[in-house]
Amino acid sequence: MNNTRSYWAEELEKYKVLGDTAKIKNFSYLLLTYTEEYFENLEKFYDQLPSNGDLTLLVLKGHLLIEQQIRSYVYNHFPNQKVLKDVFKDTHSLISAGKAYADPSCLDTIALWDCFIKLNSIRNFLAHRLDQTGLLHKIEDFLKVSDPFIDFGPDSDSVHDRMHNAINAIYQKALYLSTVQEKKYRTFEEQRT
Repeated sequence: MNNTRSYWAEELEKYKVLGDTAKIKNFSYLLLTYTEEYFENLEKFYDQLPSNGDLTLLVLKGHLLIEQQIRSYVYNHFPNQKVLKDVFKDTHSLISAGKAYADPSCLDTIALWDCFIKLNSIRNFLAHRLDQTGLLHKIEDFLKVSDPFIDFGPDSDSVHDRMHNAINAIYQKALYLSTVQEKKYRTFEEQRT
């Protein structure tokens, strides 16, 4: 299936002529949600996420890129974002604030926030410990929780490739949340002026 904005725009116009309201709604949603900015952010992610086999660098950079999207998501819930600078100093607090916005009855959403928490735990483990004992268990736990968000498997069964695939999948989810919330915030800002 072709998932480009130009294809979606063509399909939208086609279904407008045909009068298919369900397809019009679907392609309108895709064009409104998955903006050029979304794809630019995704491209930056692909450029910055290492694929050289260094697991520590992959986790640190992947975590940082995901944290940026979570920060955007959380901050865009607040009209006075300047005061948040000193509120969410650690990532765990930031993730917890984001999870607080999740519908507790939506198990997929809760599982996604659990992925963020587990990746943060792995990042902290790598950044603050010289001894790697227990790391593989943390990684396997993260991979197990992130598995439902992965649409296709990695090229190999190596821990690095599986982590790369999982980080990619949950980054896209974080980017989606951030993009949708940023649009809501922009609408709020426009209505205030």
